[in-house]
Amino acid sequence: MLCALSFSALGPILINNFVMDWGFMPDQAKYFKQTQSFRHLDFVEPEKISIVIPSAFFSFMPIPLLETINSIGFINKLILGILTILLFHKKIIDKLYFYFLNFFPSIYLYSSLSLKDTLVLIISLMIAYNIVMHRGYILNILTIIALFFVKMLNAVIFISIFYFYNLLIIKKAKIFNILIFFSILWYAIFYYDDMLNLYNKYRFTFYFEAHNTFEGIYRVEFSLISFLNAFKGAYSFIASPILNLDSYFKFFQVIENLFIYIYISILLYELYGIDKFKSYFWLATIILTSLFYGNLIFDDGTIARYRFVILVFFNFVLFLEVKNAKKNK
Repeated sequence: MLCALSFSALGPILINNFVMDWGFMPDQAKYFKQTQSFRHLDFVEPEKISIVIPSAFFSFMPIPLLETINSIGFINKLILGILTILLFHKKIIDKLYFYFLNFFPSIYLYSSLSLKDTLVLIISLMIAYNIVMHRGYILNILTIIALFFVKMLNAVIFISIFYFYNLLIIKKAKIFNILIFFSILWYAIFYYDDMLNLYNKYRFTFYFEAHNTFEGIYRVEFSLISFLNAFKGAYSFIASPILNLDSYFKFFQVIENLFIYIYISILLYELYGIDKFKSYFWLATIILTSLFYGNLIFDDGTIARYRFVILVFFNFVLFLEVKNAKKNK
């Protein structure tokens, strides 16, 4: 396992400017520049909060020098390695899952780059653990708030999952949960147009980033046509990049996706044999999450960055559910 982590730590050297040019992921420059400015107390023009917060976190990590575009990649490897060691030490995961979290291709790739995706993944895994282990409202809300400042869309999904898991699975503080439900329902009805406009605003932004034009985009509305199109979007999110196989890298992504879908399906099947209601809950959650993202994101590269965190989150959730169910049986 030490040798495995040592090899994993070579990722920033093996990926950037060796397997691919760092400019293929140009966002690396933003995080590198902002992190350096924090280190040198020489603050540059403020970036988005979703860049500033991760960069501030990176600047406090005990990596002495931040001199190349690979530097934050080493920080990502450090925090991922520490997390997997702690999870294994606390017997939350076994050796096989330890290797999975360090060498699943997308995790290995993004944790080798100077991006925030590894930080998003780590917070997401913490949220998954807190939800399944019933660690209460406060800890869950705090970790979801932390994620909100790093990746807002993921936080919106996870706060919904956390709430409905408490309402339907945990069934504690029923009156409180029911009051929250009706409050959310009232808010959704009263501010329906504002919420739909906000969703469409993000949708149009992602579409323009993918196609450099607004031609062909349509607004999502509460209608039968939008509902049917939503499933097309979900299919695109799940299957991407199978509809646009123009490189060996995308073909490899399809193989990787097939592997994790099979892994998730096996875990769902195991959970179904132990607790049918939980298996239905997580299956419905996976479908609804795919609908949410599938109608929001259009570019294969952006889909890959969002999807790998979501898939590993659900994989980890199901792994914990099956493990706990077998333990308590």
